[in-house]
Amino acid sequence: MTSTPDPSALLVRAALTTVADAAAAEYDLSTQLVRWTERQRSEARAARARRRRRVELVVAAAVVLLLGAVALAGHWHPADRRTIPAPTAGELPGSGLLVGSLRASFEVTHDNFGSVSTYQTSLLLTVHPDGTGSLRRADRDFTVPVRFVGTVRGQVDVEAEPGFCADSLVVALTFVTAAQTQTVTDARAGPCYLDDTFARQLVGAVFTRVP
Repeated sequence: MTSTPDPSALLVRAALTTVADAAAAEYDLSTQLVRWTERQRSEARAARARRRRRVELVVAAAVVLLLGAVALAGHWHPADRRTIPAPTAGELPGSGLLVGSLRASFEVTHDNFGSVSTYQTSLLLTVHPDGTGSLRRADRDFTVPVRFVGTVRGQVDVEAEPGFCADSLVVALTFVTAAQTQTVTDARAGPCYLDDTFARQLVGAVFTRVP
């Protein structure tokens, strides 16, 4: 004989199932809400950290720029826009060429239509504190009145006084100074008085003060 389920029991079971499903759904929704809230908080914290980092970088850059500006302000003077350095005693302002009588001795090799000759010569510079002076080759018997013009240390243009040559440049010298001597590292002859061969062989010559 088959027993018939009690309707009241079925209703209770259905009600319990419905309550359990509702509770499960509510728990799932609550879990998702909690996770969403935590995710929002985490993203907000990360955004604040990024903003704080950007602010720190901007502040650091501003401090560096400010310190650099202060340092420059402490040393800058309108005259510093020029390339002329402060001269030391016994030098021309700008170029740093030694003041006084300077002589550089060296060998010159001359090729005269296949006949090569080598001889010892020297170049004598007389440099006055006002930038005027003279230039003389030992193998020539006359002296050229010149001006020494330079705004960059270690570089000087030797220019003949007006009227001596059509183009005033005699020679452009580049030199290094050490222990009251000046060694020529480059020489470019102008069209007045010196020639290219002489200027090329002047490279390496050392100017020293003479009585």
